[in-house]
Amino acid sequence: MYAHARKYGLTGTDAMVYEALVFLCKKTGECRVSYSKLAEFSCCGDRSTAYRALRVLLEKGLVLQNATGVLQIATETLQNATIPKEKRTKKENTKINNKSLPANNKPSGGGLAGFDEFWKNFSPVGEYVRRKKACLEYWKDDTKMTDDWRRLAIERASEHEGQPNPYFWLCNEDFLRVGASADTKIEDSPHWLTNEDQYTLMQAGAVLAFCHKPDGKGFGTVTQADAERFNLHKVRDVKLSN
Repeated sequence: MYAHARKYGLTGTDAMVYEALVFLCKKTGECRVSYSKLAEFSCCGDRSTAYRALRVLLEKGLVLQNATGVLQIATETLQNATIPKEKRTKKENTKINNKSLPANNKPSGGGLAGFDEFWKNFSPVGEYVRRKKACLEYWKDDTKMTDDWRRLAIERASEHEGQPNPYFWLCNEDFLRVGASADTKIEDSPHWLTNEDQYTLMQAGAVLAFCHKPDGKGFGTVTQADAERFNLHKVRDVKLSN
């Protein structure tokens, strides 16, 4: 157990997340998973913990990530993985970092300027215009969005169908689904929200759905989008009381 993690001197949540990714990438050589799903699968804690662990693995060169968020277990860069960044040469660091994204396709668009571009491209209408502040707070949180994901959100903000809630569009990481190949399995089950998730969403004005779980094991809360997407039996809406 944890043989891969021990090989590279990983401990704690870093080891848990790495072993989870090794397993997830085993069949096809790559995977695309949200921080929430990665946290759940690795049993490392919450999505913030999964994010921090993944950042460590990317920094060490043990895991690679391309512009669409697809993750791979590194092969060629493993000889440099156990060397701290500050002790590697500039050339080695550049080589490792450049493998994370395709050439000439580096992340951009973080910060306020990037958000303004995203908001303009998304062009929310009606009541969704009021979600700008909540979207901005989510956008600025590095534990929830990476620079390459911000760039993807900017590029794909105008490609959404209908008039979705822009906050849900970001939270549910719908920008990763746009343009995905038909045989790419993005999500095959609803994301059951934690208490923290529920509070954050309801603080932003979201109305959630309290539903029967399809496996018959009790109840849970999801976004309205997931309730509709997976045709869940909704018991009641959930929102903050006035």
